[in-house]
Amino acid sequence: MKETPSSNYPQRTEWNVRDSDGTVIFSIADKLSGGSLKTLELAVKHRRPHLHLSAAAKENAASELKKWIEQNKIQVLNVAGPRASKEPEVAGFVASILNQGLTKK
Repeated sequence: MKETPSSNYPQRTEWNVRDSDGTVIFSIADKLSGGSLKTLELAVKHRRPHLHLSAAAKENAASELKKWIEQNKIQVLNVAGPRASKEPEVAGFVASILNQGLTKK
């Protein structure tokens, strides 16, 4: 972990994208906005693998995540998404998918 020189959250977001092997963005809504959309734009800017998993659009999100991690050889995963104040159900969705998608079988 590297601490950013400032407490500026956009800088932290960019460094997290830049310094990880890939970024997964979780959301309940199908379309990204705000900081989640900015995270996607930063992943594109830095040419980093990225995946958006939406509870509204993905029935097999856990298997999609696992496959994406394997295909992109992700060792350091940046996990992003909206604040719970914007999407209260997002924490449960993230926990469920990470538990299923990262469990070794």
